[in-house]
Amino acid sequence: MSKAFKIIVASTKGGVGKTVIAVNLAVALSLAGYRTLLFETDGVNSGISYHLGNVDEESSLRLYKPSGLYYAPASVSESRRVDDRVLELEALLKNAQYDFVVIDTPPADKSIFAMKSDAGLVIVNPDEQSCAAGIITKDLIESSGSKCNVMLNRGFEKPYALSAKEIEEMFGSPLIASIEEEKELYKSLLDHVPNYLTDNARRFNEQIEKVARIYAAMVDEDYANKFDNSKEAVSKAKAEVKKLHA
Repeated sequence: MSKAFKIIVASTKGGVGKTVIAVNLAVALSLAGYRTLLFETDGVNSGISYHLGNVDEESSLRLYKPSGLYYAPASVSESRRVDDRVLELEALLKNAQYDFVVIDTPPADKSIFAMKSDAGLVIVNPDEQSCAAGIITKDLIESSGSKCNVMLNRGFEKPYALSAKEIEEMFGSPLIASIEEEKELYKSLLDHVPNYLTDNARRFNEQIEKVARIYAAMVDEDYANKFDNSKEAVSKAKAEVKKLHA
């Protein structure tokens, strides 16, 4: 690939699961053999280090050894603005070559959506408030010239929850993926391990891989073989995670 394919994981509403999706999507891409950078722009609620089990290291660029993922967490102590983080990302991309960059964004700062990306991944929950925020987010990302997809997270069937069909009607487009509420996912969160590297919440992992394959297909004709041949890499990564948390 000649340049990094940038994916913005976003919503103007907090708490919809952006960071969980971003971390696991980046891990899935890296295990398929793509040189992947997970970049965090949220310096207020910095979370990717928490999800990867490494909150003490101070370096700006780190390697998550089990999957070979590079990640750049935002530093809460430095309180850098989103605009500053975008400049830091541009500097990183000048000095290293990546196939994919997965960008985890803050909920309140809309300036990040003006950044030119290759794809936007809007995360919504099955309620009107997060879907309304998702529509605003999608419009902002598309106004910058980027293509955008919508992903349902924490879907469940209750009288007050929106169905996947109702959400698709609100957005006027099909969902790229739909993840059900799975209690086993919380075990991975408590263990500070990406769920993709566990046997917990398998439906979640299936949907994450589905999204990873969709984005890989946009830039790589051989994407299917890479994912099909990544099972050994995933098994090794799971074994490495078990050693780290033994």
